[in-house]
Amino acid sequence: MQFPTKGYKDLTEDCPEIPGDTCPFIDKAQQELEALRDQNEALRDVGKYWRATAINLLEECCDLNRYINELEK
Repeated sequence: MQFPTKGYKDLTEDCPEIPGDTCPFIDKAQQELEALRDQNEALRDVGKYWRATAINLLEECCDLNRYINELEK
């Protein structure tokens, strides 16, 4: 087995150009996956919003219950 005598830079310069995406089905699958990632991120953001809102409402409800209990004493 002979090792190439050219350096890495020379080998990469002689290398043919790598083609872009060649399969339309793979392109479509990549687009669908990217759309799914965007939807997942949006859903995660909505979940964080509603969790924070629920926690704030729970804290407010607990504060109101404590206030009512103090008034009833």
